[in-house]
Amino acid sequence: MPNERVSVSKLKQLIGLQASNLSVRALARALGLSVGAVSKYLRAGIPARTVLRLVV
Repeated sequence: MPNERVSVSKLKQLIGLQASNLSVRALARALGLSVGAVSKYLRAGIPARTVLRLVV
């Protein structure tokens, strides 16, 4: 079964919340995503250049 796509706005929110030191479970709950999806994006890492483009 294919994974559901995560919107750019959810990724921006994840980037913003990542600095708040919330657990993966709390991040998932706050964003309405599964724990697996949040874990996947956090493990993949986001290059600093991309973070700056998305946040600004």
